[in-house]
Amino acid sequence: MPTFTIDKGTLLSALESVAGVAAKKAITPVLSCTRLRVKGGKLSAFATDMFIAAETSVPVGIGSDECEFGANASDLLTRTRLMNEGDLTIKVDGDRMQVSGKKSRKFELRTVRASDFPSISFEATDAPVKVEDGIIPHLVAGVAFAMSADEARTHLCAVYLHSNHGSLIAVATDGHRCAVRKTPFAGAFNAALIPAAAVRELAKMKGDLAVFPTTAGLAFQSEFTTLGFKLIADAYLPWETVMVTGPCEISVDRARLLSAVKACGVSAPRDGGQVVVDIRSDSIKLSAKSEDGGTFEDEVSASVKGRPVRVGMSAKYLADALAASDAETVALYAGGELDPISVKSEGLHVVVMPQRVLA
Repeated sequence: MPTFTIDKGTLLSALESVAGVAAKKAITPVLSCTRLRVKGGKLSAFATDMFIAAETSVPVGIGSDECEFGANASDLLTRTRLMNEGDLTIKVDGDRMQVSGKKSRKFELRTVRASDFPSISFEATDAPVKVEDGIIPHLVAGVAFAMSADEARTHLCAVYLHSNHGSLIAVATDGHRCAVRKTPFAGAFNAALIPAAAVRELAKMKGDLAVFPTTAGLAFQSEFTTLGFKLIADAYLPWETVMVTGPCEISVDRARLLSAVKACGVSAPRDGGQVVVDIRSDSIKLSAKSEDGGTFEDEVSASVKGRPVRVGMSAKYLADALAASDAETVALYAGGELDPISVKSEGLHVVVMPQRVLA
């Protein structure tokens, strides 16, 4: 009976690195599983849904037996989290695995054969591009809020990552808003349209990353983890054309304005619920009206350069744009009643499309 020991925290780290890739609902059960392989003093955890694949490796205890098997990714992760801290002993007996700790707590799960997992290659087809610690996860996570949630619109349910004129740039849009985040970058990065599921996993990666094309698409590799996925072949929208700034420039405390927008959102609870942004000579007045006639108003002092503007927009979308920045002060740019509002801070530009002001 193959047996190995591993620290609970170490096992959790490995399982959390790959479990998000496993399919939540799959016709083929093995695609909902994590494969574990113990060999050479290391445990390798692997999962794939055939579009995205992730693999990571961590050390196991001295004297651990070599073995290879799979188990349901969600069940294994949930139960491991409930175990006591310290070393865990894992025994594999036929189609069952048992996980026990130093105390009485233990659990068993049914296993699947490792040979049932599809073979996914992370082999590079070109030289890797090196990107420093945290840059790509910060970029893609910082615009992911603006992706479309409609999986049928594959080119919008994604983040567009590319380099241009000395910058690495991430773009996301759902057609109602567009978020762009950029950072200085001396290298060259081929444009890639990264699917939403891969964006969520990429945002978790830590350390310096090596990025390289594979036979299946693209891969990101850190010291211990590799994430590979198929790229979306659709052409991306000409996003530059919507990143406009109106003639009215407003400088405002970001946290204060965000708080006011969220408060007004109570009277605009739906995703498309409207907040009216009334830009005055030295302030921004916000107001919202609910379907049952309830209202909410707030006013935030601001430095305004330009003529007064009154524009309606989604309370949620404006709040998302403000929350995406960590700056103390942001710049807003507005034009007319039917023009978008831009929210800008260092490295970030978000455009939110207007709504016709409701009576």
